[in-house]
Amino acid sequence: MPTQETNEEQQQLPKAHRCNDRLEDFVQALFEDDFTKNVPATWKLFWRCYKSNPGEEPTEPFLFLKIEPPVRQEKVMDSD
Repeated sequence: MPTQETNEEQQQLPKAHRCNDRLEDFVQALFEDDFTKNVPATWKLFWRCYKSNPGEEPTEPFLFLKIEPPVRQEKVMDSD
C-alpha cells in the first residue's frame, strides 16, 4: 500500500532560493565572450537580489536566461 505524504512532510521539501535565477545568469556570464562587460553586470544584479528583502528583488531583465524577470506586486492603497 503506497504511503501518502502529510502536509508537514510536503512543507519540508527544499525550495530553490529566490535569487537562484540571478546566480544562474551570473554563472552563464562567466562562460560568455565579453567577460569584462557581462560578469560585473550580472554579479551586481545577483548581489542586489541576495541583499534585498523578499518581494523587493531587482526587476531588470536577465542577460542570458530566457525567462521573464520577477515582477513586483505593488501594494494597492485603499482610498477610504
